[in-house]
Amino acid sequence: MLPTLTTARCILRPIAATDFRLLADLAQDAEVMRYVRTPDLDDEGSRPAFERSLAMADAQGHGMWIVSEQGTDLGWVFLKAEIEGTPCHELGYRYLQKAWGRGIASEVATALADHARDALGFGHLFGITHPDNAASKRVLAKAGLSQIAGSYSIWETIVHLHTWGAIPRQLKDFIAASKI
Repeated sequence: MLPTLTTARCILRPIAATDFRLLADLAQDAEVMRYVRTPDLDDEGSRPAFERSLAMADAQGHGMWIVSEQGTDLGWVFLKAEIEGTPCHELGYRYLQKAWGRGIASEVATALADHARDALGFGHLFGITHPDNAASKRVLAKAGLSQIAGSYSIWETIVHLHTWGAIPRQLKDFIAASKI
């Protein structure tokens, strides 16, 4: 079971079956999804990703949290155990537009990075951004991740990669194989 975490302004609680509407709203918003993928067209299209999100939690501390401020859900943040079959500790997030530009993403990403390092003992974190998503790059930088030089191809998309800590050999190999 994932713990509930807090920041100065937000509460991060483990995702629940009742959170479908929030995740569907995020996945169906073209502006939210602009740097991620084509938005889902309807709830039916959002359901598979939601089911995967519910199943993400594991004994190592990976999983998804819903971020709320004063009782209003604003988005989600996760620690994921792998990327395309390669073991790693990935930090990811997505927020409703009303949370943008307020420092919430940076505050929460920093808190989750601290939790990963201090409470879970993770030796590294990994993040992925679209090359044009300057705001997301700033969030990861504020959370202590540094951009790796170059561009990479993941999910048939060109991305930038960010890390902190000692990168495990399998992840180094994945990064090297993805470089374009």
